[in-house]
Amino acid sequence: MDRIEEVFVSLFSRLREDLREESGVGLALKAEGRNVTLRIRSEKKTGDERRPYFAVVVGVGEKDGSFRVSYNPSGVLSAERQVTVVDAASIDGLLGLVRGYVEAERRRLIDYQQSC
Repeated sequence: MDRIEEVFVSLFSRLREDLREESGVGLALKAEGRNVTLRIRSEKKTGDERRPYFAVVVGVGEKDGSFRVSYNPSGVLSAERQVTVVDAASIDGLLGLVRGYVEAERRRLIDYQQSC
């Protein structure tokens, strides 16, 4: 296993612990050939088109050793879609960025539930 794969596996296991109690949020590590991605997403609720949901995808960046993080929020209380490139030397920064997106989604869902 190379360094990039080790980072993905480590990120997966750390996020798995964080998200264990989160119902409706999935975490998947996908490997296809040399490409590896980590996906975190919530499910869109049928019958409630306004409810917030999201997807975060972590992939290998274009620069050698970097990571590309895509954040795509949907539903009401809209948030802006973001793409961030994180240097491989900042693994804690990568984890912090992903945790920040998940926390922003928790707040969006709480705000939505309070407004209903």
